[in-house]
Amino acid sequence: MLAAIVVFGVRGYFLFVHTPNLGAMESNVVYGIQRLLAGWSLYSDPAQPPYAILQYTPLYYHACAVVGKLMGISPDDLMHVLVLNRSLSLLFNLLTCFIAYRLMTRELSVPRLWTLGASLLMFMYIEPAQYGRPDSLESCCFMLAVYGALKYIEKGKWAYLLWTGGAAVLATLAKQNGVMLIAVLGLFLMVFAKNWKHLGLTCLAVGLSGIGLTWLMIGGEWKVFGQNVIQGVNNGVDVMYWLDVVVGDGLGKFFLPFLVGGWAAWAWLRQGPSAKHRLLAWLIIGSFAFALLTGLKWGSIPSYFTDCVNLCLIAAAAQAHFVISRVSDDAWRHKVMRLTALALVLTLPLHFTGKGWGRVISEDQSDWWADATAVQTFLSQNQQLQPDDLIFAHDYLLNLLLFRHATFPQNDIVYCCSWPRESYDYAHFTSRANEGLIRFVIDYKDRPLRPMVDFEFEGFQDVGHVGRYAVWMRKGL
Repeated sequence: MLAAIVVFGVRGYFLFVHTPNLGAMESNVVYGIQRLLAGWSLYSDPAQPPYAILQYTPLYYHACAVVGKLMGISPDDLMHVLVLNRSLSLLFNLLTCFIAYRLMTRELSVPRLWTLGASLLMFMYIEPAQYGRPDSLESCCFMLAVYGALKYIEKGKWAYLLWTGGAAVLATLAKQNGVMLIAVLGLFLMVFAKNWKHLGLTCLAVGLSGIGLTWLMIGGEWKVFGQNVIQGVNNGVDVMYWLDVVVGDGLGKFFLPFLVGGWAAWAWLRQGPSAKHRLLAWLIIGSFAFALLTGLKWGSIPSYFTDCVNLCLIAAAAQAHFVISRVSDDAWRHKVMRLTALALVLTLPLHFTGKGWGRVISEDQSDWWADATAVQTFLSQNQQLQPDDLIFAHDYLLNLLLFRHATFPQNDIVYCCSWPRESYDYAHFTSRANEGLIRFVIDYKDRPLRPMVDFEFEGFQDVGHVGRYAVWMRKGL
């Protein structure tokens, strides 16, 4: 309990950290929220100004934007947008743990002490990449769908089938990896369907509802939607990166949950107590395999294992209770319980590595924020920045503070993936950038004006240094 309180306190502190990327590329998500708060469409053609690439499906962005509009948050008030984003992710993380708690007590008959411990560990194991990204909502909907599926297996009522299908679609609309849940649940429920008519009608109803909801959120722009969430994730395969980050860091952090959860899944598949337990076993296997497979994509991180880790902790609590409850020696049983909990808690120091909390804490750079804000003031007051002026900045924070003017706001995706892999036709940019499309280029003052990938900026003059930045303006303007 004390460890969970400490983790919750750390999460509260992280809400206000002055960095545009909390634990992962948060800035790419925040830019999408700003677009919606400004009244713009979420997706735009990545090959046309402002050359934005929003890789994720739209539900999380819209959830943040709705709350932000209700609270009167301006898209230009970046710190408030960041706190909004991180607060909603924290809320979805807490809801995920609460749903898991109810699932264990009501559907698996695990005692409250065990379910409370597993839920608290689930909260403590959440990766920093979930602190301000769509992953948090996807995991919440994922857990809700699993809960509905277990209730359907027991009760056989159509309402639970609709619940399951609806939550699975929402998980996919939060982030694309929800498709794994649809596949595994769909195949399993085909075997255990109580009523084939209900299953067919559910697929039809949920499918049409998902398409309709997507259409509303993207404004009917299916082509642009595909250019972002399908073409936009064409990061390429990097086996060495996969071995180092996904396999090395992921398996290192989550070794104990995988070990205990894998043991439970193996036991349940051999001779499971019920269809509920077999479904959980297949979901553990499916989510683990899916995370390993999709993790081959360059830029993947250990948070891909989150859904699998959550299921493993549920399975660990259920199976450990099942085994220990059959031990007659109370003293020995309590010792095993305490040792199991201690072993899992002792994995928490792994969060302080450079891939976990250590990275987040080290990125609280208020001085960087002050310099970027000064550049914003310099452009508006000294250089008379106009509403239709476009800038190019080698800086995530500036792209958010100046989001109305930023081009290529997802620099990391462009540099590493879309430009070298030719995912989009950038001929429009290369033919017009030095003819007046870009008015200002901003980079760090300790280096000459850098090119963008293989494109050289020409005809710009240095008009001032602000903090760590240098500002170049097109000559003759």
